[in-house]
Amino acid sequence: MGGKNIFCVTLFLFIAVSCNTKNNSNKKKHEMNPRAVEYNKEGLDLFFKGDYTGALQKFEKAAGEDTEEAEYPNNIGTCYLRLNKTNEAKKYYERAIALKPDFPLYHYNLGLTYVNLNNPEMALVSLKKCIELDKRYFLAWAQIGLIYYQQKKYDLAKEAWEKASAIKQDAEVENNIGMIYLETGKIPLAEKQFKKAIAINDDFYLAHYNLGVLYQKQKKYADANSAYEKAIELNPTNYMPYYNRAIVLTELGKKKEAIAALESFIKYCPPGMTEPIRGAKKRIAELKKK
Repeated sequence: MGGKNIFCVTLFLFIAVSCNTKNNSNKKKHEMNPRAVEYNKEGLDLFFKGDYTGALQKFEKAAGEDTEEAEYPNNIGTCYLRLNKTNEAKKYYERAIALKPDFPLYHYNLGLTYVNLNNPEMALVSLKKCIELDKRYFLAWAQIGLIYYQQKKYDLAKEAWEKASAIKQDAEVENNIGMIYLETGKIPLAEKQFKKAIAINDDFYLAHYNLGVLYQKQKKYADANSAYEKAIELNPTNYMPYYNRAIVLTELGKKKEAIAALESFIKYCPPGMTEPIRGAKKRIAELKKK
């Protein structure tokens, strides 16, 4: 077993859709409707309890009572996004923007909708409008970086994530910058970034996993094993570290532990990944023969 069997390092940047919890406008063109405000409050209570269908009904009542308040269609859109009705979400975010075009949150939410619709170019248009309105909108910079990364536009991704890093310390962002360094062969800088992510949040398992991949590429097998062990400790049901750790353990001459790691990989690997599972079973059989 050699390093060629390492799975691709996976980047995760999960960003929750924000829901505007209060009116942030200092200048109102109309008076707030008390009944609409109460429906909206009830909707928010349900939303944060995870009852998105119930919240949607309340937000729709709020919007019916006050058709000129942008918060209500935004909140309707957020419910639809959580209910995986992306086209409906898009329609309501556009309605919120039409009512209040200078509010960054609505452009950010519309950008996430385009991400879910696999339309990165339109997502960038909305996210860039968000940061045009608020240059310190951390989540927008982070999402822009992710889109550019997925497009392999690493310079632009790094620039966006560095903007995000300047706004707020965040383990995912630092990890993601490390990903760019890893992709472009700047190993010492990648290691520094992954360690920076861990320093911010030692419980962020992906930085430990990526550090393991980095050490494995350098054939620092003992260090890689330690990093994978930590990743597994933090997220024991994630299948990726088990396979890589099995390779490392084999290199270290620890056959039994390698077999156990492969068995865990098979246990937690999604059933649809038939080829990796078949490969793991083959490796177990080979190790047992030795």
